[in-house]
Amino acid sequence: MKKTLSRFVLLLAATSFALTPACNKESGDHDHDHDHDGHHENDGHEHGEKGHDDHDHEKGKKDDHAEHKDHDHDHDHGHDHDLIEAGPNGGRILHDLEPHVEFLVTDDRKVRISAVNDDGKLIPVTTQTASLIGGSRANPTKMKFTKEGGVLLSDIAFPDGNDFPVVVQLKGSPDGKAATVKFNLNLADCPTCENKEYACTCDHAHRISAVNDDGKLIPVTTQTASLIGGSRANPTKMKFTKEGGVLLSDIAFPDGNDFPVVVQLKGSPDGKAATVKFNLNLADCPTCENKEYACTCDHAH
Repeated sequence: MKKTLSRFVLLLAATSFALTPACNKESGDHDHDHDHDGHHENDGHEHGEKGHDDHDHEKGKKDDHAEHKDHDHDHDHGHDHDLIEAGPNGGRILHDLEPHVEFLVTDDRKVRISAVNDDGKLIPVTTQTASLIGGSRANPTKMKFTKEGGVLLSDIAFPDGNDFPVVVQLKGSPDGKAATVKFNLNLADCPTCENKEYACTCDHAHRISAVNDDGKLIPVTTQTASLIGGSRANPTKMKFTKEGGVLLSDIAFPDGNDFPVVVQLKGSPDGKAATVKFNLNLADCPTCENKEYACTCDHAH
């Protein structure tokens, strides 16, 4: 295996497909007359180099984000935790502070931050402090938090919208060192569990994970990915952002269970791209628990 690019697992509907740079050499056997190479020559798929410029808070003139100047809303947690972890109230555990905290958006769209011990039990907030900035750069939402009943509660609620970047700044004490957590806050209901998507741990997301030589999951670090698939007349184009040590797609596939895809992977934003092409068959295998695109049974023709 090449050292420049880790193995990846493309996870869809709770099944996996191992992606390695070597697959690029065999890609010609899988393009099914849908060669999408041309789509990867445009700027839209060089995500690692240009990123999400709409949320870059380090460029241009200084504004009232000065206290969050390092918060460029790139959805990067800044830490290497393998997966998203749900808290006891159905929120999202943030591991960047000891003790850990649970980030929860309440029914009235305010944010409640609770302290959690190593056993996953809620404990009272003591000296911890928090602040938050999120939403669009043109009209960001800024939250201050006060301690109420052993938790930290935001002073205002989120405005309309169900999917936007947030940057949370946490301190163990008012004079302590700040820990910064960045992620995309998706407030949509998960279709398969009781949590919102931002705290969902289900396997229905279009997720790319890194895998070591022993087949064990390891956190994504500097890797980037993009995908294009479906019909040539109306292709689906996916961008990926790092969340909880994996890469998550920004959109879902539309209807359809069998179509070609082209995945472009990089070990780092400036690294050389490895292109993998295969047919994505989302039908259930009749003899194993995987989808057909990840099936290793001998029933295939």
